[in-house]
Amino acid sequence: LLLFVSLSSCDYLRFKEDTAPDGIVLARVGDKVLYKRNLTEFFNGLSGKKDSVRQANAYIENWARKQILLQKAKLNLPAEKMRDLQQMVDEYKEDLYINSYKEELVAQRLDTSISAEKIAAYYNANKAIFKLRNLILKFRYLSFINDNRDEDELHKEFLSLSAASLDSLVQANELKFTDFYTNDSVWVDYKDFIRINPVLSKVNIRKLRYDKRNDFVLKDSAHTYFLWIKDFKRIGEIAPVDKVAPDIEQMLLHTKKRAFFKEIDKKLMEEAIDNKTYIRYD
Repeated sequence: LLLFVSLSSCDYLRFKEDTAPDGIVLARVGDKVLYKRNLTEFFNGLSGKKDSVRQANAYIENWARKQILLQKAKLNLPAEKMRDLQQMVDEYKEDLYINSYKEELVAQRLDTSISAEKIAAYYNANKAIFKLRNLILKFRYLSFINDNRDEDELHKEFLSLSAASLDSLVQANELKFTDFYTNDSVWVDYKDFIRINPVLSKVNIRKLRYDKRNDFVLKDSAHTYFLWIKDFKRIGEIAPVDKVAPDIEQMLLHTKKRAFFKEIDKKLMEEAIDNKTYIRYD
């Protein structure tokens, strides 16, 4: 009878836990509980019942494994180590709050735009720091299977069309291009240039000249390649402003934010002193 009452009580307790006010209980490790509602967002990202069940089970197992390790760590780590870790956790938590508040202030009060005039002024005043460490290029390129098409006419179009018109031509794919790059207004590092197609490494970069059109027609057994290097800058030259403008913008924005936060800190300190929130005891 006692055994029956004991088992019945356990079943009743399990039933109460499974239908707790906070929702259906999926798993428990010590005093930590995983509820079904905790999986709502997780389930929303899944497709298919089998996929959902499999991944949900994996999620529960990973949660349990993490909680077991965490509780073991709290029980077995030395007290001094636990104090150090708690201090780190507290500091990290404080930094999260502060940084989130700063981001809100920036979004609400700070104009984060940097004018082209300021970028140009910074560039002109600091050109020496923008010396190139890699060769950079602006270019267009396309390849096609060798056939009897009129290559001379196609080559003329390749050189004469605007980047937008050339892009429309290759996107239509009526001529069955096997590969292409048409955005010749963007500077590209040499290492990225040769990654587009290994055949491009055959071009002798050292012989590029500023006083002529650097236009190449390359061939192998299966393909023909057109390459036009519209512009280039060698190692040691000053990078063009349009290449470094994004970096300058970020530097100027960082400086702008620092000045903004310094002013905010000053105002908050003054406000705390005035309303007696901050009192210093010497």
